[in-house]
Amino acid sequence: MVHQVFGQLRNELHGEGKCLTLNDDRRSVVFAACAGAEAQMWTIGPAGQYQKIRSALNSTKGEAICLGTPANGTQPGDVTMFPCNGSASFSSQIGWPTITTGANGRLAFSNSYRGQGGGLLSAMPESDRVALVAKPLEAEKWWHFEGSIESRKRPVVGEKTALLVVGHFDGDAAPAPERVRKAVLGDGADFASLSHFLSLASRGKLTLKGTMLPGVSLGPKQTDCDHNAMVASAAKAARANGINPEDFDYIFVETSPLNCGWAGIAAVPGRFVVSAGTGYKPWVWTHEFGHSMGFSHPVSLRDCPAVDGAVSVGDRCTVGKIDDPTDTVGGGGLRLFPVDYRLYAGWLTDQEVPVIYKPGAYRLGVLGTEAPIQGFRIPRSDGSYLILEYRQAQEGFENWPANSAFTRGVIVRSMTYTSNGLINALVDATPASGGGMTDSDVTLLPGASLRDELAGKLLIVDAVDPAGASIRILDIPAH
Repeated sequence: MVHQVFGQLRNELHGEGKCLTLNDDRRSVVFAACAGAEAQMWTIGPAGQYQKIRSALNSTKGEAICLGTPANGTQPGDVTMFPCNGSASFSSQIGWPTITTGANGRLAFSNSYRGQGGGLLSAMPESDRVALVAKPLEAEKWWHFEGSIESRKRPVVGEKTALLVVGHFDGDAAPAPERVRKAVLGDGADFASLSHFLSLASRGKLTLKGTMLPGVSLGPKQTDCDHNAMVASAAKAARANGINPEDFDYIFVETSPLNCGWAGIAAVPGRFVVSAGTGYKPWVWTHEFGHSMGFSHPVSLRDCPAVDGAVSVGDRCTVGKIDDPTDTVGGGGLRLFPVDYRLYAGWLTDQEVPVIYKPGAYRLGVLGTEAPIQGFRIPRSDGSYLILEYRQAQEGFENWPANSAFTRGVIVRSMTYTSNGLINALVDATPASGGGMTDSDVTLLPGASLRDELAGKLLIVDAVDPAGASIRILDIPAH
């Protein structure tokens, strides 16, 4: 069950004295004097691809109700409450993409049904009404929330099972099943299997076990690279051998080599992985399993300009190709997943990857250790986040070379949620070196600074050591 943190919602137009309040009819909302009443307690968190604003009254009245906009309101910009399950409304009517910007966690909410052009959730001047306003004044559209906003997650935890079908097409030699089995299921702590990779990345919250079916005929040689047909052939062969593929969480298929332009393929997200004759390579499975959890190929942000001596991340950066040496989904071989993947998968808590709103000095722990802080999230005005993490060399998958930049500085990414997962963009924090996204210079090194225009923040790395990184985060003055 997702832990929900309730708090009061205040609007800057009314200041500290008034709070968003659910009326006695439990449908209409107004501003009223803040009194700590249950009708003034709210939670903001994800449900599907949207944020939902829920009332605390669901915990005592037995009804989950969410703030939304009716299809045909009695007044322009009406907002009211609907059942959160969408039975009386479209899910988009109670969906709010949360836009966070500026200092101290200011929030602005556009409605998914109306779109941002249809208005932002606003206080109305000279009244206690709440409404969607197309062009509100600055104070009317900004909100402050006492609670913590739950991050979006698609948990992949517990014991999962995989059916590994090692097959070949007619006339092809069968792949060596033992090599494929070891790459997927492994032999304990050998640092060369998907199973051990997931165990370490999740810190034991996910275990993968499986059954291998070798020597399977997949029928005539594929010429159209239809991976769905390959999965269907593997499932049919499994049933013919008395194995029901639906009894497993995943179905992995190894085929004989194909000329398809891909070494492996998976749905984003999904429950199948197909490897085209490359299944003896563990990175194929770690990469594709990342897709199955909802992670798209990351991109890179290069050639960001310098502003006042700091690398400036914004619309003047160049978006580069898939290139993240720290991420198996981004061409990073067997490197363990980034911190935001681990949070999304339910392997880390929101408290271990906190959101930073306020300027100050912060301590970032080493990812994958028992450090209480595994990463930081900094909200940006377009709904994305700046993600910070710090790595050190560890046995096995994180065996970085001596003096690697990836262990001497803070790794910076921007992260955007998609409809069914997320996508990262690794930031080249030292673009002046000309080294690109290599192991030599991509991190934010001690003494360097990075300016994020969308977050309104300046990041300075003061020092790093084997236990963590010391960072200062400052507000960029508004122009």
